[in-house]
Parts: sequence; structure tokens; C-alpha cells
Amino acid sequence: MLVPVTDPQGRITDCNPVIVRIGGDSAAELPGQPHNTMHHPDMPEEVFRDMRDTTQAGQPGSGLDAVRSVSALLGEISSGARHQEQNIGQVKQADAPIDGFTQQNAAMAEQLSASAQALDAVALHRQAAAAEG
Repeated sequence: MLVPVTDPQGRITDCNPVIVRIGGDSAAELPGQPHNTMHHPDMPEEVFRDMRDTTQAGQPGSGLDAVRSVSALLGEISSGARHQEQNIGQVKQADAPIDGFTQQNAAMAEQLSASAQALDAVALHRQAAAAEG
């Protein structure tokens, strides 16, 4: 759990080690910094307004927030997944002709097998005719 402690003006006064580790800042850098420096820019303003109203009323505030570095990590994961999807698409595209060749080879193998059976039948017929002969 990420636990920042702020003063009524929203400046960080203390935080737990998880925030320090995830945020990438040192414990010495965070005190005095505005709490919103840790937020992802896409966080809705309503979250901050509610937190400010609660803390300015002297109540402890709590809520969900997206931290920049966590969001960046999720963005990297999402980007990697998109890249992997593209690569899979390229492999499938490269595989398509191979699948076509495999199907052609299977069809030719069936034709060759049928031809071999027909030749066997002709050979047996000729052997029988030669034996009678």
C-alpha cells in the first residue's frame, strides 16, 4: 500500500518505503514536495479535489491514485504486449504461404499415393497376364 502523509497544503511530510521504492525518489527528496508530483497526469481532478477537501477539513484522506512510475511501468507492459501482438501477426503472415505449401504437399502426396496404387494394380494385372501367357 502506498501511504503518503501531507500537510493541509498538499505537501508531502512523510511516506512509507513503498512510495520511495516505486516512485524512484529518495526519502530525503520527497518531504516538502507537492503530493501531485507523484500523480499520473491522467488522474481525474475530482480525486484531488475530494482529497484536498477532506484533508483541509482536518480529516485523514484516503483514496485511489495512479502513481507516475507505476503507470509508466503499466504503459511499458502494454506497449510490449502491443509489440508482441504485432510480431505474432507478422509470424502468422509469414506462416500463411508455408501453410499453403503444406496443403499443396499433402494434396500431392495423396495424388502420388493414388497413382502408386493404380500402378500396383496395373503391375499385378500384367503379372497375372504374363503368367497365363
